[in-house]
Order: sequence, then C-alpha cells, then structure tokens
Amino acid sequence: MIGFLLSCLGMLAVAALLFAPALFKRTDPLIAPTRRWLTLSITIVAVGVVSAGLYLANTKWSWTTDNNLAQSNDAVDVNAMIARLEVQLKKNPNDLDSWLMLGRSYVVTQRYALATNAYQQAYDLSQGHSVDATIGLAEALVLTDESSLGGRAATLIEQALKQQPNNPKALWYGGVAALKTEKLAVARERFAALLALNPPPQIRTLLERQVQDLDQQLGTPAPSVKVAAVDDKNGRKLIVNVKLADSIKQHLQAPIALFVLARDPQQGGVPLAVERHQSTELPLRVELTTADAMLPTRSINDVAAVEVVARLSRSGEPLEKSGDYVGTAQYSFTHQGQQGTVTIEINRQVP
Repeated sequence: MIGFLLSCLGMLAVAALLFAPALFKRTDPLIAPTRRWLTLSITIVAVGVVSAGLYLANTKWSWTTDNNLAQSNDAVDVNAMIARLEVQLKKNPNDLDSWLMLGRSYVVTQRYALATNAYQQAYDLSQGHSVDATIGLAEALVLTDESSLGGRAATLIEQALKQQPNNPKALWYGGVAALKTEKLAVARERFAALLALNPPPQIRTLLERQVQDLDQQLGTPAPSVKVAAVDDKNGRKLIVNVKLADSIKQHLQAPIALFVLARDPQQGGVPLAVERHQSTELPLRVELTTADAMLPTRSINDVAAVEVVARLSRSGEPLEKSGDYVGTAQYSFTHQGQQGTVTIEINRQVP
C-alpha cells in the first residue's frame, strides 16, 4: 500500500472519535445533546483527523485506492511531492489539478492555512464549478477555524451538495454543520446518505451508531439502520465504583459532566471504553465492557491492563482540561481476572 494511504489508515481510528457513541449513552439535561456531540466532533476535526480518515478515498471517493497520489505500490514521500507541486505551480499557476493535489497534501500534513490557500486558488480557477475545490476549501477552512462551520464553510458545503448531492465529504461536513445549527433531521438525512454509499465496515459501524443516536433524539427510530453487534469474545467486564471526596464536593455549585473511562496505560490514545454521566449521580456504579468501546476494533479486550479514570469536566467537554476533578485506579486483567471491580475517589484537581 502506498505511504500516503497508510498514513490515512493510521488516522482512521482517530477519526472514529468524531462519532464517540459511548459518550452519549446518557442524557445530561444541562447540556443539549447536539452541543455535546458537536463539541466532541469539532474538537477532533480541529486536529485534522476526519479528513485523514476520509482520505481513504480520492476526489471520486474510491474507498480502496488513491490514484491521484500514486500510480504504483511504491511509498510516496508526501513532502517531496509537495515540493515538486510547488515548483510546478510556480511555472504553471493555472494547473487546476495540481492545486487540488497540493491542497489535499497540505491537509494530510496538517498545514491547514496553506491548504486553504491552495484550495482557494483551485476554487478561483474553476470559478466555483469544481466540487473538489469547493468542498476542499470548506474542509480546510473548518480545520483552520471550527467557527467557519457557521459561516463561509457552511455556504461552500451547501454549494457542493447542490452540485453533487452524494459527495461523501460534503455529506459528512454538511451533517456536522447541521448539528451546529441543531437541524437534527438534516444531519440524520446526510449521515444516512453517507451510509448508503457503502463505506468500509469501521466507518459504517460508527455512522450507524450516530444515526441511531439522532433517531433517539428525534424520537423517530429507523428500523433500516441496524447497529453492528459488539464482539465480546472475552466477556470482560469492569465494575467501577465512583465516589466524590468531600474536599471536591464543596466546590461543585451545580451539576457537571462526569466521564468514566478505561485507557491503555502504556500507549494512551483513544479510550478503550467510556461512559458519560453527571455529577448528580454520584456515588455511582458503572459497568465498562466492550459495548462501551469508542472504536469497533479496539476495546478492553485488547490489553492486559487498564488505567480507569473518573473525571468531572467543568467545561462539559470530553477532553481533559485544567480545573477538572479526577480520580484514577489501575486494573490488570492478567493478574486480577477477566472481570473485576475497582473503586475510584475523585479527589484532585487538574492543574
């Protein structure tokens, strides 16, 4: 497989964070579901991982090849290719395809401001008629500044959807933009349309779960969307008893979001299991299983031990921030068994 495609596949797992279905298994009356979901989505979009996951495809959305970036199975040095494109475009600034390829390359290397400029050049050259330039520019704008989803990027996305209603990236970003404006039905329609394009299994599972979540919020369950069953081959279960230290309790003036998660203590990365609750439920008993996995391909089944974290989020966001309150515990499946119990006291504040 070409080097560029491998880098995209490596980031596909992180793109799954955008869906994070486990974080929304509980309803927090103080934080609107659309705001919770959008906060997580944009947080991850801001580091460029969604586009990387969707770059399993080229502009024509081939799920398995990337003919624009390589003509053989040899690894591609993306930086060297960028340098060649930059030289080429100085000689021929009217080469639309090269501007598009340069824009994609900048996105992959997370140089979003440069990607915006490249896609703007392509957009201008095509006079707005190139869907690839339109959605590429919108994507680069979002990755540069998430607030653009409420401005120019949203306008470009709608333009792209009018030009090409089944464009996968336009459907994806169009769905996220719809969530930003709390248009749940529109978001659901666009994610379902993306499902109809027969994406790879990993993406399909995540989309199905997101559509199901939206159906629950809309109160209109859709039998046509069936979430894939979770493979609980080892039957692992971790019972987490969470309590709050008195020294922390006195600082809570109102209910706030509570995240209980298990992560790999060696490699870190995406949590292996996670649930969202709220502080008013404390003391709380949580069962973490493979059903709480954020990724269908990585769960508590895949590690020998986990670090279990209980965190009260002052911002309501899933990413740890200064001022949050946390407690941790360790559990070894190798030494303590496939099922067990840990107790966590939330007793310190993140500096």
